[in-house]
Amino acid sequence: MGNPVPVAPSLEPVLNAVLTPREDEAPNRRTLRIAALAIVAAFLAAVAAQLLTRLIGLITNVAFYGRWSTAFVSPSGNSLGMAVVIVPIIGAVLVGIMARYGSAAIRGHGIPEAMEQVLLNETRVSPKVMFLKPLSAAISIGTGGPFGAEGPIIATGGALGSVIGQLFHITADERKTLLTRPAIVIYDDSSAREAADHMVHERVGRLPVVARANPHRVIGIVSRSDLLEAHERRLQARHRVERTIDLAASLAWVRPNER
Repeated sequence: MGNPVPVAPSLEPVLNAVLTPREDEAPNRRTLRIAALAIVAAFLAAVAAQLLTRLIGLITNVAFYGRWSTAFVSPSGNSLGMAVVIVPIIGAVLVGIMARYGSAAIRGHGIPEAMEQVLLNETRVSPKVMFLKPLSAAISIGTGGPFGAEGPIIATGGALGSVIGQLFHITADERKTLLTRPAIVIYDDSSAREAADHMVHERVGRLPVVARANPHRVIGIVSRSDLLEAHERRLQARHRVERTIDLAASLAWVRPNER
């Protein structure tokens, strides 16, 4: 096949650029360095996650059973009696002191706070968060708090990656590449069905909610249980409407022999 003839001479550079095969750019030393740091950060985050789960087990055993063990146990088998209500209170007081005098970044679930640092603070996380977040989470969960460990693990891993990036003096964009993939979020004007579809597609159990007018602003978080509750309310409302329609139809129906 011959060379294509441009429609106008001014298009010839454009066609040449399109038809010229692009060569894959070989990884440079900077890219390999970032990849190596990402491997280190991932390994340390995995170690931190294992240490956090064992710390939760340790605090649960100490708080409810008075024994030194990292085994996972349920607090329900304790023999503290009515005094058991004091355990969560002590845990809340300790976490409150850590948040007040340690770092305010340990407050909250962990995922929105980590995203906020990535979006608004050039992915700079204080090294204190690397220690205080898992410790406060272990105290909160281990003393009976109704929380999960995934948020604190994400926050701790983000702090680890940020500290590594700051130690090796990489740029803010490189730290963002080191820590995150494109954020999986849902907008504040999205429907529950859209949120559910997004969770299934991305294989996640929670979605940060951001304002469409300002995507850098995290305004909340929606979970699977939230969507199930919304679906239950819709089913209940539909059931009430159907019952009302059936009642109205039965009142309006008149047998022919009664006319």
